[in-house]
Amino acid sequence: GAQVLDVRIKAADLPEGRPLDAAFTRMETDRQEEAATIRAAGQRDAQITQAEAQAQAARIYADAYGKDPEFYDFYRAMQSYRQTFLAGEGNSAMVLSDDSEYFRQFRGTR
Repeated sequence: GAQVLDVRIKAADLPEGRPLDAAFTRMETDRQEEAATIRAAGQRDAQITQAEAQAQAARIYADAYGKDPEFYDFYRAMQSYRQTFLAGEGNSAMVLSDDSEYFRQFRGTR
């Protein structure tokens, strides 16, 4: 007798209208869900990487502080001055006395 070894579908068409629209909607929804899953995984990985980097930075700062506390105080003061005086871009005002502890690095006193 005859034996069927292979059957292939040459074309499959959905009827126009609701079945076709439903199939496209389902495919689009599946792709959107997949994209959301990928984005969520990327955000999770980014948060993990950022947390690890912040922890490493904290260790580096702690090591630096332990080796030279005076330099570390100076460095942190310079960062604070930059943030305070440049970030405002002329839009902020501060009223402090010249003997304020905040300006101790400018005076050169410890």
